[in-house]
Amino acid sequence: MKRFISKLVVIALVCNIFLPLQAASAIDVPQEEKTAEKVNFPAFQSEGEIKEKRTAYSKVYQQKNGAHKLEISADPIHYKDQKTKKWEEIDNTLKRNKAGRYQNEKNAFGASFSSKMITAEPLVSLQYEGKTVDITSMTKNGEKPANRAAVIEENQVTI
Repeated sequence: MKRFISKLVVIALVCNIFLPLQAASAIDVPQEEKTAEKVNFPAFQSEGEIKEKRTAYSKVYQQKNGAHKLEISADPIHYKDQKTKKWEEIDNTLKRNKAGRYQNEKNAFGASFSSKMITAEPLVSLQYEGKTVDITSMTKNGEKPANRAAVIEENQVTI
């Protein structure tokens, strides 16, 4: 008898679990309620950048609705101009200068490159905060250099 009652209880529990689900799915729900309500977010419409809020890695835009939009970059997008002390757009476009070297336009550092491979002037020159690193060719008139030890004098290494 105990076995019969326990089987009956199990059947009742199983029926109780599945029957309400079937009954609920059989209820007629209006079509409007079946679809999830779609939320339309307004598109960001910038009125313009707030240049005073620039950082090396970010820009802030004023939205038409009064909100601010922040754009953040993994790499620097601005540099601080030493004369104006304002954040300016980085422009690494290489242009030929009066000396015939290719030089980057606007950045916190200067980079210039020789237009010739064999030259007495540096092949690459990097400038940052008044300091310069020049890379020059070891060949002279296309000849291979002799093996020489590096000579270090103050802040200059020559071979």
